[in-house]
Amino acid sequence: MKWIGLHIITIFICCVFSLQSFTQRYYAIKRLSVNNRQSDEYAPVFYQNDLVFISNRKNDVFIVNTNVGSDLPLYDIYLAKQRRPGRFGTPQLFSKNISTRFNEGPIAFNKDGTVMYFTRTLHVLNDFGNSLRGDTALGIFTAQLVNDNWVNITATRFNRPNYNVGFPFVTEDGQQLFFCSEDPRGMGGYDIYISDWENGRWGPQRNLGSRINTAENEVFPFFHSSGRLYFASRGHDERTDLDIFYSDLVNNEWQEPVKMPAPFNSNADDFSFVIKNTMDTGFFASNRTGSRDIYIFNSTLPVFTNCPQQQENDYCYIFYELGSIDL
Repeated sequence: MKWIGLHIITIFICCVFSLQSFTQRYYAIKRLSVNNRQSDEYAPVFYQNDLVFISNRKNDVFIVNTNVGSDLPLYDIYLAKQRRPGRFGTPQLFSKNISTRFNEGPIAFNKDGTVMYFTRTLHVLNDFGNSLRGDTALGIFTAQLVNDNWVNITATRFNRPNYNVGFPFVTEDGQQLFFCSEDPRGMGGYDIYISDWENGRWGPQRNLGSRINTAENEVFPFFHSSGRLYFASRGHDERTDLDIFYSDLVNNEWQEPVKMPAPFNSNADDFSFVIKNTMDTGFFASNRTGSRDIYIFNSTLPVFTNCPQQQENDYCYIFYELGSIDL
């Protein structure tokens, strides 16, 4: 029996190293040029053919609100135009209508890019000084794109004045909203919740349960069209840093989360993972080099384009039996 147990452990270790070897062999990562060594950049999302993310870089020469105990500005949402695959131009402020002297982001978009979901301080006041007072909380807001302007900024039903709500993600079909909340009825820290689009509005929130959420923080949910949920967690590992995990939805039940191997996870915080439907390109953030930076990853496998669709063929066979007698 001891030999059988050792054999099973050996198989498990081999599988783990095989998965790590696979990802290291077939995905290459690179730190993006949009990063600034003096600031943090993270929460990347696909927006049309470009990249949207948040950063606490300085964008106002005269007035800068800073975080408590830090000289860094608060977070704003930025857009970097893609010049060619994997190459992005100088980041610009995403929208003056969205930007305030308070925190904005993380963000998400619907499939058409016409509705925006973003995290923001609940009470955006026109005062000066530090905006991270003890009586403020974060919430999720929506905005609509009308004539190239983001307007109709509206608070969602999930916001509460006494705890933080944020990290929105809307599914490709627009029928489900994932987000994170410090709701005291949860399992501790930030938990991941889901809401369904019902009768023209978002329905009641539902906690994803103990298979996903722990007593620590679970944040940055990203639901892939394949039915896989990616998220960052401090509670699914013995380590105290943020790591990227995924869980598959099978028969309407979340499976045991799996930790992403290197190069996605490291000995630092790794989080805000997003990937295209084709599974060949994506982004994530990490502070493995000091500041929080955005990394791009690409599959090293060859990509075949303009391939003909497989056709169903009907074949007719005639069989001859050697040595048969004609009657």
